[in-house]
Amino acid sequence: MTDADADDDTSGLPTMPVGPPSLGAEDLTGEWLLKGCSTVEHDGGRRPALGGYPVLSRIGRGGMGVVYYGWHPRLNSEVAIKTLPRDLEERHPGLAERFVREARLAARLRSEHLVAVLDVDRDGPAGVHYLVMEFVRGRSAREWGLRQRRPDRRGADEGDALDLAIAAARGLEAAHVEGIVHRDVKPDNILIPVDEAGRPRLSAAKLSDLGLARAEEGGHSLTGTDVSLGTPGFMAPEQARDVKRAGKPADVFGLGATL
Repeated sequence: MTDADADDDTSGLPTMPVGPPSLGAEDLTGEWLLKGCSTVEHDGGRRPALGGYPVLSRIGRGGMGVVYYGWHPRLNSEVAIKTLPRDLEERHPGLAERFVREARLAARLRSEHLVAVLDVDRDGPAGVHYLVMEFVRGRSAREWGLRQRRPDRRGADEGDALDLAIAAARGLEAAHVEGIVHRDVKPDNILIPVDEAGRPRLSAAKLSDLGLARAEEGGHSLTGTDVSLGTPGFMAPEQARDVKRAGKPADVFGLGATL
């Protein structure tokens, strides 16, 4: 995901990134959201940290926050850190609660085809809610699809497209088994890992970003609104008419539109 892609995202919480322009650390001194946070020693230098997780670079920005590339010091692994700005919390009471609810919903899910949630908390010094997720080194299905369009071909091979869709369907099934409705299935929210040679592993694709999700039982929405939310072109008709009617079949519609 590029910054430009993230700026165009109007679905709410920033979408899950799949790779910063550079995986190296960058100067985040002027990053307004990190002002006041503590610093930790990482890779020979002092880095800003949220809840003890070193923040190395910014890799995505959405309508309601920023996503950073970071490091899990105890697992010694890359992570993506989604944040919720303080000013949004102040303007929208209850938004932080919904942010935490998203994390708890996602943490219930277990599938190799879903982006894993590792932690959620509020950083004391910075006063910022943050969500720590598995970092997927690769690209989104939208980016991959665009790369398949060349003068000599109209798009992806059918077999490749099916491998990708089947992987995403397995992640969606895992969510549905737990009673979780995604409500924003689209190519941007399907992430494709790459192997060491940079080749896309289509059958290992992961469904990401439960930013609009809700628990089917009780209908608790993370958005706290009854307006139509989702992405035009991938929304089922019933979701466009009434967001509360967006159940599991609406997710299947979105996956079909993606394919």
